[in-house]
Amino acid sequence: MDLRARLHDVLFGPTLEQELEECLATWPNPSPEELLSTREWIGARRHEFVELAAEIDDREELELSIAVRYIELKAHWMMLNAKIQYSLFRLGEAPLEVTYRASLVSSVIGTLEQLLAQDDIERITRFLAEPIERGVA
Repeated sequence: MDLRARLHDVLFGPTLEQELEECLATWPNPSPEELLSTREWIGARRHEFVELAAEIDDREELELSIAVRYIELKAHWMMLNAKIQYSLFRLGEAPLEVTYRASLVSSVIGTLEQLLAQDDIERITRFLAEPIERGVA
């Protein structure tokens, strides 16, 4: 199976779909708007990635784009988790929509890991976990 087809199958296959739906099913009393917005949000992340992959003909470039997207999603997940932690600290509770979005992104990240080499995953994780050595200007 070619990498583009595999990417599509991984992002839109029944395993991830079921995982995402099971996650959303645990959300206590979301409004219909919150639920729809969150479903559309995670769907857009997946669709835009598959659309980008459809434009890339070179396998090495596609592999690179998978790694870059993985980094992007993992960094976004880290930011969502920071927001959750600071909300818990300051307010004693975290916004549920943010919490569920973080969980959904985590599921997509885990699914993308099927397409990456373990040493690449470890290298990316170390890179994202290292503190920045210089201050922000």
